[in-house]
Order: sequence, then C-alpha cells, then structure tokens
Amino acid sequence: MTVLDVATDASALTDALDETHRASELWASTTPLERSAALNRVASFLAERADEAVAVAARETLIPADRLAGEFTRTIKQVRLAAEVVAEGSWLDISITEENAEAKPPVRDHRRMNVPLGPVLVFAASNFPFAFGVVGTDTASAWAAGCAVVAKGHPGHPELARLLETLVSAALSESGLPAALFTLVEGDELAVEVLKHPHIAAGAFTGSIRGGVALTRVAEERPVPIPFYAEMGSVNPVIVTPRAWAARRAEIEAGLVSSMTVSNGQLCTSPGILFAPGPGVTGEHLLTLLQGTSAAPMVTESVAREFHAGIGRLAETKGVTGVPGVTGSRDPAARSATPVLWSASVAVARTDPSVFQERFGPSSVIVSYDDLDDVLDTIDALDGQLTASVFAEDEDDITALVEHLGRRVGRVLLNDWPTGVAVSWSMHHGGPWPASSNAMYGSVGAEAIRRFLRPVAYQNFDEGRLPAAVQSSNPWGVSQRVNGVAQPC
Repeated sequence: MTVLDVATDASALTDALDETHRASELWASTTPLERSAALNRVASFLAERADEAVAVAARETLIPADRLAGEFTRTIKQVRLAAEVVAEGSWLDISITEENAEAKPPVRDHRRMNVPLGPVLVFAASNFPFAFGVVGTDTASAWAAGCAVVAKGHPGHPELARLLETLVSAALSESGLPAALFTLVEGDELAVEVLKHPHIAAGAFTGSIRGGVALTRVAEERPVPIPFYAEMGSVNPVIVTPRAWAARRAEIEAGLVSSMTVSNGQLCTSPGILFAPGPGVTGEHLLTLLQGTSAAPMVTESVAREFHAGIGRLAETKGVTGVPGVTGSRDPAARSATPVLWSASVAVARTDPSVFQERFGPSSVIVSYDDLDDVLDTIDALDGQLTASVFAEDEDDITALVEHLGRRVGRVLLNDWPTGVAVSWSMHHGGPWPASSNAMYGSVGAEAIRRFLRPVAYQNFDEGRLPAAVQSSNPWGVSQRVNGVAQPC
C-alpha cells in the first residue's frame, strides 16, 4: 500500500514522489494496447469487490446504497472507456508533413504527436465517492494519457479511499507494473505540498469554487506553473419558452422537482435557476409534488453547513420569496436538508448576483419573466456554467437563445434535464470560468484524456529514430494524418 499521510516527513515525501516520477516515465513508454490492458484489469479488480466498496461508501457518506451501486457501475464504465480510448489512438493527434524539396521554401519532414505531461495530482470529490473519487474519471483519464497518479482522498470517505487504493495496487501488481503508478495522499496541507512539488505536472479537482480557486492559484504560483483542471460551481439555468410553459407546465414542474432533488441536490449539474414566463409562480402544484418529502442526508457536515448558510442568505435577499409550503429546513446544525424553492422576478435576478450563486443541495429559484429578451440580457451577465437547458415547442425559434447560452456554458440541452452526464465519446463536462478553471476540455468521457497531454514535433528524423506512433510504417496501427489527409489505420 502506497499512502502518504500526516506522518509523512519531507524526506519520505520526496522519496515517494521520486518513485512516482520514475513510474510515470515507465508508464509513458508503454504501447496503447499495453496501457489499455492494464486499465481493463483495474476495472475488473474493482468490479470483483463492488459490494464491499458500496457498503463502505454508504456508511461513510450516508448516500443510499442503490445510488452508489449505480455510480460504481458508471465508474467501472469510465475506466473501461479510458481503456478503449487509449487503444483507439486518436488522442495521439498524429500529423505528418513529409519532406518537399520542391516547395518554396523547401519543407523538411516534420511530425507531431501528443505525449503525457507527467504525474498528475487528483483531488477527490465529496459527492461522488466513486465517479469523482480517487479512482474516478480524473485518475482513469490521467492513466490513459500515460501519467502516474497521486490521489488526494476526501476526508468524507477515507476508509473507501484506502480500500480502492488496495484494489488498484493489486491490479498493478498482477500487471507487472510499479505500485508508484498510484499513490494515495491524506490531509489538505500535505496535498498542497504535493501540488507544489516539481515532479507533479498537472492537477485535477472537483469541488467548490473556493477550493478550486485556491488550488489553481497554488498551481499557477509555482516556480514552474502547471495546468490545473478544476471543475467548480454551476447553477445550470433552465429556460422555458412561453409556448412550452403553456403546453407542458405541470410536466416541466415535475421534471424540475425530480432533477433538483436527485441525490438530494448534491450534483454539480443540479438545476438551480428556472426561467418561466408569467407574473409570478404559485406553489400549489409544486407543493403537491413535494408532499411527503422528508429531510435527506448531505454527504458531509461541511456541505450541509454551506447549504444552510446559502439558503439563509437567499432568504434575506430583497425580492426573493419562498414558494409557499416548500421553503425547506434551515437548521444549520443538521446534516440533512429538505427541498427549497424560491421565486423572483427577472429584474431582481438581473440586478442581484446572489440569486445566481450555487447552493449545493436541493434548492432552485424560479425566475418569472415577461419578455424572452430580458432572459437573454440576464444570461449574458451570467458567469460560466456547466449546462443550460431549453424547454421549447417545435414552433419556437430558439436560435438566438441557444447562441447566447453557448457563450456561457459547456453543454446545452433541449427538452431535457442536466443531471445526467453520459460517459461517452461525445460528452463535454466543463464550462467557462468559474464552472471550470479551463474550458478547453471536460472531465468526463473520451476527451478527458486530453487534459494531461501536450504536443511534441519531430523534424528531420529518419524513420528508425522516430517514436513508433509517428513512424510512416505505423507499427501501432493508430490514426495518422499525412500531408493533411486522414489515413486509414
């Protein structure tokens, strides 16, 4: 077991990260098929202990076991997708320009490919102990890129982190790979010291804006700054057109309640704002939908405190009122929460930015508007978001609305709710600041590997001295582009 904790002194930390550095160099030299096989072996080892892992996670986080079981399955899928992506090879982004002595001026042979950055420090999240935990999407994509991983466990589920580290260590051992490809670190201060270490080449984080900004600053202020990919806050606005509201109001309200309460609202894609036409919002139907809803646990005491503080501040905001009967519990001492719904006008929302602050839990603000142009103006003033959803009828022209949203968010949904994030080749889970610290690449799906790569070009090399990936003989059998033309594998 490779675990760095509060008892780790500076010398031991240096020794451990030296091992990580050496392991990362070895891992970077593996072929795509070798790397893919090792990732699939990790997935198999995880699957064999699924029941035990889910039981530990349920005990530590108070998340229902059935939801955790689904999340664990998703996590294994993410690791297997990373294995599929690395074997397919397009992430190498190989481009070859052959020598052209007749060109003016002459062109030397030069070839470009992506290479691993080096060891990555991953910060596990509280709300997804598997999917965004120590062996979640960040770790899987860093491994796929060819990078060793140091994973900082979340204090909300430390026993789970150690169990997962044990399973990964066993998988690496069976694959004949060094244990230092995966190291678990415990404690905030120690993790910051790891982030500052010169062997760490990149970082990844899922959590609050405050935490993400602080760690991003550490990464940027190093003597040699490194990329830090933080996925942070989002209120995920939902915009309903007048036609859709008239035709499907009850259905949309039911969808809002379902989406904002799944996992007790503790999802980064939970819909925190819904724009609806009309002079105001009554609570009769919403109250019916939420009848019988009881307080549900939050994943940690600190998450519960932040949520109760956030709704307390919103309750004091001028022009924001609680929807009658669904204003929830505001006990700051409770590690639980019940759904909270609010109502405000678009004028209030446009002038008071606190309406758009994330309240991580089962809370949403229904913002009433008279003219869709007012919504466009409000959207243009929004910070970056992970998602935005539009509910519209076939007759609605939503071109301008979608264009405005595309400037502010990473994923736009039509007649769908944002809380599901597919693990796929085409998913983008990220957004402009402060939804993410870097809007280029998301943290879920096939593109997640690209966060931990950089391009290198090789000029005027003979075939035998080139890396295998960019050789004209293509021994790896991966996709190449030659003189601008994609070649069959």
